[in-house]
Amino acid sequence: MHHLNNYLPSGELFRLLRNLKGIKQEQAAKKLAISQQAISKLEKCKNISTEKIYCYYYCI
Repeated sequence: MHHLNNYLPSGELFRLLRNLKGIKQEQAAKKLAISQQAISKLEKCKNISTEKIYCYYYCI
């Protein structure tokens, strides 16, 4: 089984998943109780664990 993050940098995977849910950065930040700037930084990150990405995804 192939994982999506084998093909995309981790932050881009998070951005893609967030966009698939139709959620803006500001909305995701509010649900995760972090700043919009933190979401932006997260989406530029190249190394995020798969577990953390899916945890964020299910929390938003």
